[in-house]
Amino acid sequence: MGIVMYDVTAILGINGVLYLTLVKHVWAQNLSLLNTS
Repeated sequence: MGIVMYDVTAILGINGVLYLTLVKHVWAQNLSLLNTS
């Protein structure tokens, strides 16, 4: 049980990092588009 919970936490952690990276990338693109227009 403990190992399973650890795996779930690790997966969520990795997905969380990827999600935050994606959000920051999209946000940066939106800001650059607003600045150029």
